[in-house]
Amino acid sequence: MARRRLHVLCVHGIGGARPGFSDGLRVRVRRLLARDPRAREWGARHPDVDLLDWSEYVWSAIGEERELGLLQALYPDLAEDRPPRLLLWELIEGILGVGRMGETRRSLIKQLGDILVYLSPTDGERIRAGLASAITAIRDRCDREEPGVASYVTLIAYSLGAVIAFDVAYRFAQTGEMREHSEGLELGSLVTLGAPIALFSLLRGPAYDHYRDRPVRTRPGGRWVNCLDPQDLVAWPIRPLYPELPGLEDRPVRTGNLVSAHSGYWHSRDVARIVAGCLSADPGMSAGAAPESAT
Repeated sequence: MARRRLHVLCVHGIGGARPGFSDGLRVRVRRLLARDPRAREWGARHPDVDLLDWSEYVWSAIGEERELGLLQALYPDLAEDRPPRLLLWELIEGILGVGRMGETRRSLIKQLGDILVYLSPTDGERIRAGLASAITAIRDRCDREEPGVASYVTLIAYSLGAVIAFDVAYRFAQTGEMREHSEGLELGSLVTLGAPIALFSLLRGPAYDHYRDRPVRTRPGGRWVNCLDPQDLVAWPIRPLYPELPGLEDRPVRTGNLVSAHSGYWHSRDVARIVAGCLSADPGMSAGAAPESAT
């Protein structure tokens, strides 16, 4: 019997990330899928294979050396390597006088610097090419493990990572660029988290027109779920930009409070249920009932 796994690729946002950034979401999704009778049936047929093929694309090293160099030049005492903190929290501490504004500037250089790095033509192309290569790796695994079986990938992309995923998926589906990276692999579902894609529609020029009128399309019957916490100031609706696009939905979720809403998507129960719902609709699952909580 042909074997088809559920392939997931996660893309992080600004502010730096390390491998394992999506572990919290992966654990929750795996628990939800374990309740699905079809997943148990699949496991019985293939006891030595993991149904869920979960991978990550980490792009934060691109431009990081220049960001640290700028920090070293401007604030030598703040240039030691340390994990970035939530920018909004840094701003609140600085305004209240609890923290140092220099620490806030550190976060600004790293987080806003990532946006400028992506918008620069050379670095932006490197970041997109890296994501394309990660998709190629999934396609190659499919060719080795599932020869002759149509395969699909679910992209889960957060914050600026949602813009990156949108750009690469658009090139695959609409322009034919990078087609060699994805031949034989289709976009099953797209789940965007805290996405500022709507703001990018303000950009003008041939390189940016697709943000306004050329949306990404998933496989027939696939879904694009845009998850946004109403308290997240970075997240914006997408459905009004593409009102006629089948399968696109803006879905309110709960990720935290005003301060932590933007950083909480990878640990959100609501997001996990949405991702599990998308995966349970993947053609890799045989006919049967959906997971109880995957709606």
